[in-house]
Amino acid sequence: MAQVLKEIQRDKILEAAKQELLQYGYRDASMRRIAAQAKMTVGNLYRYFESKDQLIQAITSPALTQIGRASCRERV
Repeated sequence: MAQVLKEIQRDKILEAAKQELLQYGYRDASMRRIAAQAKMTVGNLYRYFESKDQLIQAITSPALTQIGRASCRERV
């Protein structure tokens, strides 16, 4: 059960981070605002993601994986 709650919280963080990035861009995105949007403390946010870079990587990784798969299929 605890693992499910962690996944739900992680998803809230990722959604808050996406909104923050869309509104402010990478440079001006704030971990404090992301934490507030996800309804958690900044300290707790850093338990899930050690840095803004790690958070951005978690957001972009699925899309980059899909792009990589698509380009591999095109080469075949």
